[in-house]
Amino acid sequence: MALAAGVIGVSLTGSLGAAAAEPIPREPTVISDSAATVSGAPIQEAGAGPASLKPQEQQNYESELSEFLDSSPEPTPLANNASVDEQNKYEETLAAWWETVPWDAVAGQWGCDSVVEEITFNPVNADGVTTASHGGMMQCDEIFSPSELAVVSLPELRSESDFSVLATRCNPPGGDSWCLSTSGTTLTASFQYQGAGNVTGKARAGQPGVGSSCGLGILIATGPVGIGNQGAVWYASGTINQNSYYSSSFIIGSSSIYGTWCATV
Repeated sequence: MALAAGVIGVSLTGSLGAAAAEPIPREPTVISDSAATVSGAPIQEAGAGPASLKPQEQQNYESELSEFLDSSPEPTPLANNASVDEQNKYEETLAAWWETVPWDAVAGQWGCDSVVEEITFNPVNADGVTTASHGGMMQCDEIFSPSELAVVSLPELRSESDFSVLATRCNPPGGDSWCLSTSGTTLTASFQYQGAGNVTGKARAGQPGVGSSCGLGILIATGPVGIGNQGAVWYASGTINQNSYYSSSFIIGSSSIYGTWCATV
């Protein structure tokens, strides 16, 4: 897929007209949330992050992921003229592949702990396709550069990540970080929290549409709700079929918009 230059927009208040239909969980994940709400955001006492992984441990995780990718490569994206039946079959195949990915290794190669993962299917779209969505949350003990955040949740080898290509699809450094990245026809929205205390929320990828203001837009993917502290990364991945204007959002709890960042990819 050809990638266009990034066009950036930021909304820290986040607004949305009609609410998008919620996805259908493939394997529902339930997380207990007893956090108190402060200014609309569930905040808890700061907890301990993951124990720092030694370089050799991170290399071992990357080796595990490499072996998996050699034996189980990601499904090949379809051509733009694929039939509805072919597209639905591809989404089923992609969801099944996501279920087999060693997400602990994906996170571990970056020195992070995979906390929660979930695969969902979105409501059927206007073309008659039921797209798959994968999302999760990992707790990390370091703040990543924008270009690193763009790839940290992808099932790709850290040593082979192309930071330079993806750096333009992240908001400028300073404060919390949002990113949009593409791998084939898969779009991933990611967010790293850099504040104090714990926060409960989820990542969301959307499509506001070309010419629209930055906002949630049409649902592409959403991740499960997870609780993390400074350094935590939330992410959500789904299928796209064209270059367009997309959004990366972090949702507090299950519905309150913490912030949204948009770019053309």
